[in-house]
Amino acid sequence: MSKIELNAREILYLSALAGATEFIGIPDGFYGMDESEIKQEILKIQSELERRGYAQADFDGNFNPNAEVMQVIQICAMCEKYISVDKISALSNPEKLLFYVCNNRIIKVNLN
Repeated sequence: MSKIELNAREILYLSALAGATEFIGIPDGFYGMDESEIKQEILKIQSELERRGYAQADFDGNFNPNAEVMQVIQICAMCEKYISVDKISALSNPEKLLFYVCNNRIIKVNLN
């Protein structure tokens, strides 16, 4: 089992690249931003994804996300089932857990 760490904006950007028009369970990280702010944020997202090894960019400006990352994003964005759970424990802070199910694969997302 591998672990991929992405923030809400990164998830939404990658899901848009995958062709998704929505992503259930993830808050809109671009809400309230105008077009120029979104473009600036996308450049930051691309740079950060590349820095962490989740994507590569070439000299022609083409941005290519890692296939494993895109597969996970596609499973979540195009899921058959979605489950949201609030995990409450006396020993730790509450956690929001999301589970996405598609083609007998399950992806767990931990929102902190």
